[in-house]
Amino acid sequence: MVDYRDKKILISSLAVENGPRHLIVNGIVGNEDTDTIKADLQEINLEYVFDALNFHPVDLAGVATGKAIATSILNNVNADANLFVRNFHFQNGLLGNMNLRGRWDKEQEGIYLNGYVSEFASESNDSIAVWKAFNNEIDASALTHIEGIISPKHDKIDLFRHLAQLLQAAPDRRAAFPKAIRILPG
Repeated sequence: MVDYRDKKILISSLAVENGPRHLIVNGIVGNEDTDTIKADLQEINLEYVFDALNFHPVDLAGVATGKAIATSILNNVNADANLFVRNFHFQNGLLGNMNLRGRWDKEQEGIYLNGYVSEFASESNDSIAVWKAFNNEIDASALTHIEGIISPKHDKIDLFRHLAQLLQAAPDRRAAFPKAIRILPG
């Protein structure tokens, strides 16, 4: 149900579902700091999201599951998300599974991302893969830290890729990917 009253949009269990995939939204869109929207994502295709936003400075793909929350969307937005992205692709290249934390960056007018990509990442917790790498249980070169800004408003991506503990990347897996990716309008 979606209702508009007192200059606010009230959303109660707005759901888009298709089999195991869903996006469920609840909350209030308004100007107050306490006006909060919560979204539950299950198996959402990122390509569709970027297509809907008409945001294509690079090709990003994967299937996202997790939670997002945003407050004061119409005034002074504050947003945060924790996502697991299965089969994360960058420029049509499979990097692995990604555990990602995102938040709105007011100064950059974009989404700040901080996450780990690994074939060992799981939906349960990215720290498991990091811990295994630090304890030499898995090859740390297979674990990549990605950090940076995505700004649809400015049509830019500014991401930095770091290897855990500054270890060298395995040449056969990461040779085609630069350590910094900057795509700016112009």
